[in-house]
Amino acid sequence: MERLVVSRHNLPAVYIRDTKKEKFASIAFELISGAATEGKEMPRVAIARHYTEGRGSRGSSAISFATPGWTTPVLSEVEYAIALPKVGLVTTRHVTTWAFAEIALSL
Repeated sequence: MERLVVSRHNLPAVYIRDTKKEKFASIAFELISGAATEGKEMPRVAIARHYTEGRGSRGSSAISFATPGWTTPVLSEVEYAIALPKVGLVTTRHVTTWAFAEIALSL
């Protein structure tokens, strides 16, 4: 969020909501949780992505945060499910890049 606030006047296009153009939504933030088949509480994960633009191509970087004590870094729902073989149901919440930027710039 801090990067977006600092560059608020020069945001990459992926962070700007443009209702006149059709474009694919990029995900800026994901919250992942799971339900165990044995009633045990599963760790929760948050993944934050940062997108950049330059030289005609778009790149991204990601960082993952998890429940304290869980040391398996994951960057997708699939990796989460593989790391937790006893998980039964995986739930994911997504925040689009333009919604994330609007939240950051409103702070």
